[in-house]
Amino acid sequence: MSMFARAGLAISLPGAELAALGLPGSVTEPKAVLADRLSVELRAALLLVLGACRRRRVAVRVVARPEIFTHGNAERWLRVRLGNIVQHLCISDGTTIKHLPGCHTHVFFYRLDRHDNYAALQRLSVRAPELLACVRSQINSALSLGVGAHRFVPEPLYLTRAETFPRPSARLMPFFFNKHSAEDSANRIEQRGEVASAQIPEHEEILYLPLTETALHDTDFARAVAEVVAEAFYRPQHLLVLRLPSVEAAPRALAAQMAAILPRLCDTGVTIPRSCPPNVLLATDDLAEDSPLLAACRWTMMFHESFDFWRHTEAFYRRADRVVVMAGRGEMAPAGFLPMDVAPLFGPRAQRVWLRDPALA
Repeated sequence: MSMFARAGLAISLPGAELAALGLPGSVTEPKAVLADRLSVELRAALLLVLGACRRRRVAVRVVARPEIFTHGNAERWLRVRLGNIVQHLCISDGTTIKHLPGCHTHVFFYRLDRHDNYAALQRLSVRAPELLACVRSQINSALSLGVGAHRFVPEPLYLTRAETFPRPSARLMPFFFNKHSAEDSANRIEQRGEVASAQIPEHEEILYLPLTETALHDTDFARAVAEVVAEAFYRPQHLLVLRLPSVEAAPRALAAQMAAILPRLCDTGVTIPRSCPPNVLLATDDLAEDSPLLAACRWTMMFHESFDFWRHTEAFYRRADRVVVMAGRGEMAPAGFLPMDVAPLFGPRAQRVWLRDPALA
């Protein structure tokens, strides 16, 4: 049975974010959750699912702490409030998968762009495969779950965004790379200050390259990024915009973002000059879909397949002159994030590029 059954959908949220929320009850309406202080990533994931439910006319209830409704009076109390709902979507940060009694479980991993969360999911597959065994489908990924002979791929279901959602405005900052110190790199970048539109040099085209912690732990991808950065120093007519990885809230976010990329690029052995080229910029967050920067000339978007693509609308990708999805696993099995053919998600000008010949993996 589809996750979007007409009887409705119950959604549970990750425990790490629930502690900061002031929900009015254990079972509540989505609008009460959206009115609270959610992380940008969780809000994006929840709005994506709610949009899909709205278009299908599926009612939604949000369940806090589903682990307390396992049996007895608590289970009966929950069942009364869910009515005929038998489909449950667990929005997970990778640390666990929750189930609801009497419901089929589906999962949406929303923070796997952070390496700690991706590693937590890998540990979960080894230590608690029973939590994964009953998962019917997964949203926006094709991950292989479980371990050994019990390893399997829940049915992938890809949801694309129809409209944008509120997000922090990205600042464009100059690029500086001191391979010995993320702190010094961040200090020099902050001293130079935000790059104004008038300071951006004339350019023929743009390469927009979002970075994530998980992507940079893929050594093939990290090397490709380092080579692109080094090459940009010698191609002044081409503008390179690197979106820095999202990190946990910190007093100095830029320093934390630089710390997420610096060791990974250093490990590639590619030499990146210690200077500040005007045609290489750092974006502190996702570029706005109506960014004048991207409207002014041809642009290519390049990203690792683990990038949480669903933060952008389908129309955004189709406006690009080229979309390049980079995969460094070096394997053809459907055990990653995206389908082999990426054109249905990103448009006819999208292509998957293998960073290592699968036949040699």
